[in-house]
Amino acid sequence: MCAGLLTACGAPPESSSARGTPAALPAGAALGPGATTGASPSAPPADLAPVSDAERARWLAAFPLTPLPPPALSGSDARTRALRAAFVPYRRGDYAAAAAAFDSLRLDAPDDATAALYLGICRLYQDEVPNALELLRGIPGTATPAEMAEASWYGLVGIARLRDPSAARPEAEALCRGGGPAAIRACAALTALGADTTASLR
Repeated sequence: MCAGLLTACGAPPESSSARGTPAALPAGAALGPGATTGASPSAPPADLAPVSDAERARWLAAFPLTPLPPPALSGSDARTRALRAAFVPYRRGDYAAAAAAFDSLRLDAPDDATAALYLGICRLYQDEVPNALELLRGIPGTATPAEMAEASWYGLVGIARLRDPSAARPEAEALCRGGGPAAIRACAALTALGADTTASLR
C-alpha cells in the first residue's frame, strides 16, 4: 500500500479496483520489433518536484525500467490459461492490454501474487507510479521469494521516478544485502550512484 512511502509518492495511491481498469528481461533487453511501450520509461511523470536534469538522469539510469520476463507456466487450469493470455500483450509491450488482463485476474483471485507483480510493472510503464507502488508494496503472501525480491526492485524503480528519488537508497541497500538477480541490480544501482556497496553488504 505504498506504506511508509507517502512522502515519496506525493499522494495516496489509487486503488486498481476503484479505477476499474487495468505487474527480468535482463536489464537493457529489448522487447523486439513493433513493441509499444506507451510513455517512454525515461520520461518522468508530470508530478515530479523540480530537480536538476542531471540528478534526475542519474537516478533513472541507476534504476532503469525494463520488463521482467514471464515465469515458466505449467498446467492447464483456468488461472494458468488466464496468465498465459495476459502475457501475450505483455511480451509485445502492450502494457495497457496486459494490465487489463492482470487486473481481471486479481479481481477473481486477489491473492494471486504473480498477477499483482506484473500488474505493478505494467503500471510503471503506464507512468501510473503511485498505483504501481501500491501494488508492489502489497504483494500477497503467496508470492515466492523471487517474486518478493522483484517486487522490491520494481518498487525502487518506481520511487526513483517520484519527487524524492533519494528515498530509494535505504531500500536499495537492504535489497543489496539479499541474494539473486534483484539484489545484484540493487548493488549495481548503488554503485552507479557512487555508493560503497561493501557497507551495504555488511
